[in-house]
Amino acid sequence: MRKIRCNSIEVEPTATIQVANSNVEKSTLSLLTSSSRAKSDSGSLTESDGMNGSENLEEKPEFSFNPPPDGGYGWVVVACSFLLEFFAEGPLSAFVLCGIGAALTFLPAVVIPSQWFERRRGLATGTVNLGIGVGGIVWTQFNHLLIKKISVAWTLRLTAMIVLSTCTISLMLIKTFKQSTTKPKSVGWRLYYTVAGVGYLFGPPVAGVILEKTKSWGAPYIALKIYTGVPLVIACVAIVLIRFNKRSSMKIALAALWTLSSVLAHSLWPLPAKYDGGSGITAVGSSKISLGYTTSQILSDAVTRYNSIIANEKFTPPADYKVTEAPPTNGTMSGLLVTVKSSDDTLNLDTDESYTLNVPVNGQATLQSETVYGALRGLETYSQLILTYGGKKVVRETPVHIEDSPVLHHRGLMLDTSRNYYPLDAIKRTLDAMSYNKVNVFHWHIVDAQSWPVESKKHPELQAKGAYGPDMQYSYTDVQQIIQYGKARGIRIIPEFDMPGHSFIVYESHPDIVSCPNVQPGWDKLAAEPPSGQLNIAKPAAIEFAKTIIDEYAALFTDDMFHLGGDEVNRPCWDNDPDVQNYLKTHPNATVESLLADFYTDVHSEVARVNKTALSWEETLFHSEYVPPKSTIIQTWIDEQSIPNTVAKGYRSIASPASSYYLDCGHGAWLSNFDGNSWCDPYKSWIHIYNFDPWANITDSAQKKLIVGAEVALWSEQSDETSIDNYLWPRTSAMAETSWAGKTNSDGHVRTTTEVAQRLHDQRFRMVGRGIKAEPLQPLWCARNPGGCLLPS
Repeated sequence: MRKIRCNSIEVEPTATIQVANSNVEKSTLSLLTSSSRAKSDSGSLTESDGMNGSENLEEKPEFSFNPPPDGGYGWVVVACSFLLEFFAEGPLSAFVLCGIGAALTFLPAVVIPSQWFERRRGLATGTVNLGIGVGGIVWTQFNHLLIKKISVAWTLRLTAMIVLSTCTISLMLIKTFKQSTTKPKSVGWRLYYTVAGVGYLFGPPVAGVILEKTKSWGAPYIALKIYTGVPLVIACVAIVLIRFNKRSSMKIALAALWTLSSVLAHSLWPLPAKYDGGSGITAVGSSKISLGYTTSQILSDAVTRYNSIIANEKFTPPADYKVTEAPPTNGTMSGLLVTVKSSDDTLNLDTDESYTLNVPVNGQATLQSETVYGALRGLETYSQLILTYGGKKVVRETPVHIEDSPVLHHRGLMLDTSRNYYPLDAIKRTLDAMSYNKVNVFHWHIVDAQSWPVESKKHPELQAKGAYGPDMQYSYTDVQQIIQYGKARGIRIIPEFDMPGHSFIVYESHPDIVSCPNVQPGWDKLAAEPPSGQLNIAKPAAIEFAKTIIDEYAALFTDDMFHLGGDEVNRPCWDNDPDVQNYLKTHPNATVESLLADFYTDVHSEVARVNKTALSWEETLFHSEYVPPKSTIIQTWIDEQSIPNTVAKGYRSIASPASSYYLDCGHGAWLSNFDGNSWCDPYKSWIHIYNFDPWANITDSAQKKLIVGAEVALWSEQSDETSIDNYLWPRTSAMAETSWAGKTNSDGHVRTTTEVAQRLHDQRFRMVGRGIKAEPLQPLWCARNPGGCLLPS
């Protein structure tokens, strides 16, 4: 007689017991049942002679229950899964989905006694059902890959899913054709299980398609929603492997869990020109940056700065918020070695910013560049590669190889510090944020009609009477400090002194050279906004004043470019000026237009005399008789067609269309008695900014090369130091990527905002961690659940 051991209690079953007629027999069966549940964590009953419990039960022909059909359980899982998907939104439904799937498949196999549910087949069914989840994900991933470029990382993940699916299908077939004695070994049963297995595999994606059609959800959305459940699926497999002491397999499963829970291949911003990643995960044993031979103080200071940033930063992508443990690693990084070919710190439009960065699976990372400023860009990329999980720093997808350089050499941000004043710390913080996004030009619109905040040594009365106050001025020392602070981050500081328009503030100290000063009411006929006032182009004193301004500030600002403004010139202002009219009477061949052209000639010639390159707004080229020298760079803003029109004339262009790049728009009118929109509403979202293409409508390759830059602008009617971060970031980041990486990948694929949104979430959170008060793109839930906030197609 065999004895079945249950929790150290030996029970001697009797072959002739009838379950329905004996209390003793009932209690014995109850004991068996409770013992089975007590042993449910192991999934098996242990017999003293090593034989299988179900084999013992087969000796009792009087006791027979047909196990529930495996296919029935499978379709219950499918039904519950897609009911949840239908009625619930977000990852919670996916996790609950997987939990129900695991309960419906594993629990019957490990809890219910083997008399009621054949144990081996139950485990096989559970495994198969987990495989179904993976199979469905594989299916939906194909849809996702149609929209996302098939990278090495995506291919590896897809391969991992296919391997898991193959394993589970193989196990299913083995269990199907290796029948236990409780099932007839008929062709019909085998066919049944085969069809059920195929149904498991293809049922969920078919149901997904139906669901997609009924709810008009996009395939990528469904794919991402199902994708969020994968970690739990892998976790269930890992638990089973742990239970069966398959330690090596368990390690693989846990590694797969971590990899699949990380949604993105990388979170770099802007996107590198060339990125190749592997399948490894490298621990950061040391992130310390060391320098090869260089005499550059800028690079030495940058290394110190980035060593501090990396040491203090503990950035985890928001989508990985549930990853609390450090992942298994394949090697350890032992710092970064930086080498540059030249220590020359000259910074201009032609500066080479290229770099090559390599992070091996194990050992020291290397950064190589031609110039100091290429190394600065590479250091920023290096800092973004390092992520923190479970308190430990890692680099994903090693070995990493990056070859990077910008598409546009002028990637700018214009800040107006006249309409409202910005203290130095706000400007420095802006320069920091620019460096985190590889934006390399700070266009300083330093004066305008409202105030003259910058010190003038030639005309000290300008800031004395034109600044908002003594504590709202920029001294020479302040300007030099900003120039050095920017250069240390690879950022050029280009000043703009707008002339002849937007010049009322000059009237406060030089009333004799300004026309139509602050006309009230009626300013709207003489200026774009109050207060009205323009330099009097008929007076030689006004021209000499403009030249002295150019001379003084061209010496203070070290960049080789000087912005002359030239926008929004209002002719009626001069038509009504008595001095201008008297001049026209005594010079019958002169007109307001010829006077304006002469003024432009004078100031552009002065810029050339001091060895600077002139920049001007597009009105100088398109709205006057003046023909600028071909060396002039035209900043376009009135409409997007101005860009192809500029390059068609052979001029270099910086794209700043108000329709896409004006960050002040969208906050309504600021005139106190007008309840309406501002002239450039609506608000320019990061999506709108990212979608703008400076190269649109230009087919000639030579003309495309004349687009040398892109630049967002913040006019400060409604912003100051309290709101600057929110206005600028992360919307400027959108321009930063398209101007650094262009609109298309190397294979010609045009990137979409759907693809880049999660990386921009990462960049925004990274900036916030570094002290930049960047506004959120979406609710936090969206940042944590990639693809969950898409408009149904």
